[in-house]
Amino acid sequence: MPLLFTPNIVFTSFIKIEGRVHEFNFRKKNEAVFEADSTDDRGNRVMFELCKESENWTITSPNLPAWVRHSQDLVIDAIAGQ
Repeated sequence: MPLLFTPNIVFTSFIKIEGRVHEFNFRKKNEAVFEADSTDDRGNRVMFELCKESENWTITSPNLPAWVRHSQDLVIDAIAGQ
């Protein structure tokens, strides 16, 4: 019986948002879900998930800072092709 193996894909991307470079850490949970985290200007950790629905990625976590919500397209571009 073959064992099923899901590779652990983890990567970091630097994205310039509102004049500041933010480090985003991504972890692929499965083909349709990524976990992501970054820090705000005060060093507070911001954690969220991205889910793939009908071939489109969206940030599904509620209560995110405006700078993350307004930069959703940039964050999604960072996971393209992973």
